[in-house]
Amino acid sequence: MIVGKARVLNVLADSAVFPRLALAVGVTLYEGEQFSSLEMRDAEGELRLSERADALGSLQWAGARRFVRSSNYGHESEVRLVCDLDHWRLEQIERRRAGGTPVFWLEFWPILMSGGEVLDAQVAPIRFAVPRDQWLEFYAKVGGGGFEVIEVHFPGRDADRFRRAVERTREARNRILEGEYDGAVALCRNVIEALGREVGEGSEKEALQAVFARCTDARRAKEYAGIVSKVKQLAAFAHHELGALTYSRDEAQFVVRVTEAILS
Repeated sequence: MIVGKARVLNVLADSAVFPRLALAVGVTLYEGEQFSSLEMRDAEGELRLSERADALGSLQWAGARRFVRSSNYGHESEVRLVCDLDHWRLEQIERRRAGGTPVFWLEFWPILMSGGEVLDAQVAPIRFAVPRDQWLEFYAKVGGGGFEVIEVHFPGRDADRFRRAVERTREARNRILEGEYDGAVALCRNVIEALGREVGEGSEKEALQAVFARCTDARRAKEYAGIVSKVKQLAAFAHHELGALTYSRDEAQFVVRVTEAILS
């Protein structure tokens, strides 16, 4: 017997000092001959990446317990469920969505009562997709894109000189979020070129090698300059291969991270 329905109304970032996802769930209970008065006294659930597996975390009813009651006119009540996440689980979501629209499954377990009696109730897993722009907004609010970024420190007087390179690394990060992995890698070549123009005279390689030599010694500086050259060559493939090469998310992250370390 069908006594009601549940659906996901909205997804948002909940107020917490760690990544917390909140679901606004609409619940409707119907009145009938067998159960003239129904109440949902509590509910919990599980958030998953597939219908029966790949659990992300438990969902708990948050806020005041305003019991959901049945009606004969289909009134829908809103319940807020929260799921505590971490950056590792956010990364798994990012890997699964691969720049597209994230899709989740909600397993919902309500506690229903009628006339003081607890009823057995079952809700089929609910599939829902979060619009890509809305997900990116949530991801930004919970700090999903910033937990592994290398901070680049330089004196205020040098800010204008290096701003172009820093902006390109930021843009490369955004390209990864958008699933544009080739574009993210290609931007890293622009970062290295911009950096080479700012750090000294002569060729790009000579200028960067001189910087590394001041920080270490001539032998290590040569090897570091070689790393820069290889990273730039990797990025050049994204510029010139015209679709013959496609970089994966892991590759794009690797190239961007190394480029950030070079800039730092």
